[in-house]
Parts: sequence; structure tokens; C-alpha cells
Amino acid sequence: MSMTVRPERAGDAAAITEVHRLAFPTPAESRLVELLRADGDLVLSLVAVADDGTLIGHVAFFRLVVETGAASRPAIALAPVAVVPGRERDLAAA
Repeated sequence: MSMTVRPERAGDAAAITEVHRLAFPTPAESRLVELLRADGDLVLSLVAVADDGTLIGHVAFFRLVVETGAASRPAIALAPVAVVPGRERDLAAA
């Protein structure tokens, strides 16, 4: 089965939440992604979409500030990576 990776679009949020719900044992990861999106802190958010249009994976990067003593440095961090259980091989083969 093939799939496409594309940027998150308006209207993807509910499907992304579902991917995280299926991939993790608690809602903490999906809540984190929702908060980062709401705060405008997501720098890049990508979804993996199966041929039938179903979202099967999500990865995002967000901005943050690293405090190093007296200095602050802007940085980018990896948000939770989520793949629908049973679809991992589809992503690995891409």
C-alpha cells in the first residue's frame, strides 16, 4: 500500500487527534499537539495519508526557547510522532 506525506491542512485536526489517540495510551500527546497548534507554536506539521484518504501518521516540530543560564536561545523541537497501530510498515516502506 502506498501513502502520501503532506503538510497538515485546515480540517485535519480531528483526524490527527484520532491518530494520536490510537498511537498512545493516554491523551497527553494529542493534547500537547492541540495546545501547540492553538498557540501558533507548530513550525511544521506533516501527515501521512493512505491511498483511501485516511490519516495514518503525524509528525510535527514546534518552537521553544532554551534557557541557558543568563541567555535564552530559540530552538525547534520534535513533537510526538504518531502512527496508527498496524500501519507502521506502511510508513517504513515509504
